[in-house]
Amino acid sequence: MRPEEAFRTKHWVLAIARRSKHPGVRACPNAKCAMPNAQCSIRPRVLPAFSAYSPVPNRALVIIAFGIRIGLGFRIPGFGFGAAQDRPAAVRMGLTAFLALLAATMLSGCLLRPSLVRQSFSFAAPPASTNSTPSNGRILAIRGIRVAAPYDSQSLVYRTGEFSYERDPYAQFLVAPAASLRQPLRAYLANSGLFEAVATPGSALLPNMLVEVFVQQLYGDLRDLSHPAAVLDMSFVFFDAPSGTPGKVLLRKDYARRILVQARTAAAIVAGWSKALEEILAAADSDLRKAAQADSFH
Repeated sequence: MRPEEAFRTKHWVLAIARRSKHPGVRACPNAKCAMPNAQCSIRPRVLPAFSAYSPVPNRALVIIAFGIRIGLGFRIPGFGFGAAQDRPAAVRMGLTAFLALLAATMLSGCLLRPSLVRQSFSFAAPPASTNSTPSNGRILAIRGIRVAAPYDSQSLVYRTGEFSYERDPYAQFLVAPAASLRQPLRAYLANSGLFEAVATPGSALLPNMLVEVFVQQLYGDLRDLSHPAAVLDMSFVFFDAPSGTPGKVLLRKDYARRILVQARTAAAIVAGWSKALEEILAAADSDLRKAAQADSFH
């Protein structure tokens, strides 16, 4: 490569690397764009919400720039490209190495997706209505918590269209959704003042009342770009269980909440679900108290 060609290549590569560091910078039509005192216009760049794509990494751009510079077999004005047959063997070997490196880079996906940090979340425990412990002899056990199949994975689920949903590969529950719900649900019921105790799995306490929980919907609604929301729909069935097995149904009801959130982020969606859970448990608490008075078990 002649000295003047190496000089032009250096500044071309620097210009591309400078543009990759500042995605909003528009490349100038000459090599002076790489100079310290260059005056390039700035254009803001906006990526769609929840986009996992970003500008090509600087190192990859430099590799591509060098490869194009030595590999093209035709002449571009101002860059001094020669014909393929005039290139020395060393340059052709460099081109082969570049193509192999570029193929490996593209197959690994680093040209398409940056290294994103995975986030893990759990439901916040909602405050209970009272901390008093009654002596009514009622011991409750959570018989089961089930989550509908579309939402039972650890990855957060977003609704993006009327019939389209997406799972977030970078945001998930710390444990499965059913397990994540169990602890805040148990804590709320234990402090509600409705039960003398809430038995934990493996406890020697014999429950005389059971509850089953079914989550029908659990997703972040992103269909409206300006009004994202967290959607939670749960149903509760409380049983009288004098011998430890389900008997008379004391309360069966479905509760659904849609909470508007401030941002289209995973953290905002989970905060919305925690708020929805707090409202649902407060409503179930009120209904259970009414059912208790009617059935005279409280």
